[in-house]
Amino acid sequence: MKKYIFLIELLFPLLLFSQNNNNQVSLIGFHPNESFIIYSNDFYGERSTPITLTISKPKELSLKYPTLFYKSDLLSIPFIVLPGENLVIKKDKNTFKPEVATDVVRNNELKFFGSLVQQLGPVYGIKAIDNIPVPYRYLTLEQKNLYQKNISSFKYLPNSLRERDSMLYAVYLERIKFLKSFCVEHHVSDFFKGYISNYFFYAYLNNSLTGLLSSSINEKIPLLLQSNLKRAVLDSKSDTLLIIDSYRNFINNYNEFLTMEATAGEASYMELLESAGAHYKNESKNYLSYIIVRNALRKNYDSTGSLLSIFFKQCTNEKYLTLIKAENQLRNLANSDNNSGEFLSQELKTKSLLDIVKSTEAKLVLVDFWASWCKPCLEEMRYSKNLQTVFRNESRIKFVYVSLDKSISVWKKTADDLRDIMNAKNTYLLLRGFDSDFAKNYTIFSIPRYMLINSKGEVVSFDAPKPDDQELQKQIYAHLNK
Repeated sequence: MKKYIFLIELLFPLLLFSQNNNNQVSLIGFHPNESFIIYSNDFYGERSTPITLTISKPKELSLKYPTLFYKSDLLSIPFIVLPGENLVIKKDKNTFKPEVATDVVRNNELKFFGSLVQQLGPVYGIKAIDNIPVPYRYLTLEQKNLYQKNISSFKYLPNSLRERDSMLYAVYLERIKFLKSFCVEHHVSDFFKGYISNYFFYAYLNNSLTGLLSSSINEKIPLLLQSNLKRAVLDSKSDTLLIIDSYRNFINNYNEFLTMEATAGEASYMELLESAGAHYKNESKNYLSYIIVRNALRKNYDSTGSLLSIFFKQCTNEKYLTLIKAENQLRNLANSDNNSGEFLSQELKTKSLLDIVKSTEAKLVLVDFWASWCKPCLEEMRYSKNLQTVFRNESRIKFVYVSLDKSISVWKKTADDLRDIMNAKNTYLLLRGFDSDFAKNYTIFSIPRYMLINSKGEVVSFDAPKPDDQELQKQIYAHLNK
């Protein structure tokens, strides 16, 4: 199979899309009694806010490039949406069915993933057939505990990284075989063939690399993976592949792999940024540089000043430069744009999160974003209670619980049911929930979500570990002892 042919198939349609002035997309869920929830992983490394589609509320979006959306459920069936098209999502019996009126080719393309999932199984999420774990003996103690929790979800249990890579490659070949068969029976565009082929290829590479990166044992890269990495295009022509989320994930992990090989150990954000500048060109370099610096800012990396200095010299994409400047501002709640009164107290008074943090008089505050309807949130509450017990004699840390419920009465009732954890002083309602400026600025698109904020209003962890993860305690102690 020739990778370079697929690149040519992708390039020409991309030029057309970039010159197309009509980027508006209309999406509607066409079912009298049911809504459809979809999301995408966008070009800037974020998962989009879930979009709810109904008959009465069509959704207008602006898309510059073809974008892969996913239905939000256990199967997570993907479908490609093109700029400028009007798409209707139907349900035929139990089948999820996106359609474009009077366009046979597009409708064939839109039913591809549904057919693939029916025959080979899910392509995304915990139920995906390529969700193959790293062999047990390669895992750290914490990873082994997680492995035991999820073992029933795994279809295959490899004994080595080489066997795991062979299994992942076999899944890739099965998917390509299905694509070829589908294209014989259904008329689809050359662009679609190239997009899907590359999506599967880089999903395989990324999945296999992720196993290597997460392994606690230093082992040589499997020969099959080595040969397939040589097929991956890493020069300026790869910019055309940036529209594919599996490729974006791959170059991020491959850059980390290259950096760890060069440093013979864990890679710092500075080393990752320097590696991106050395190994990539043009937009691929810009994208990687942005992702690395954004992640460093969200983890409150100590050498942020030096990192930003290199980034602003290395990155030439104005959008990424603007996003990093905004991200840097988000690190401190005291910035006026972040300090809005969107949080409702039990006394029905609005406050800013900075006001709430300062009122605790603590050195560190753990903010827990949750909702009454969120089962994983409620399951974490017992671990949150345990965490409170661990720090019961430590006045320098406080716990704040922010609900994203739509109903004040439901929020209050659930908070009262959790009175052994919450009280009138530590529970608040985020007004407008996921639609609030705060949620959008801090990319709170799913819950539970946790943030660590110090007494100065500095966000020291944008996305802290969950209470059931020992890493959270380590982070808390580390910040308390600074």
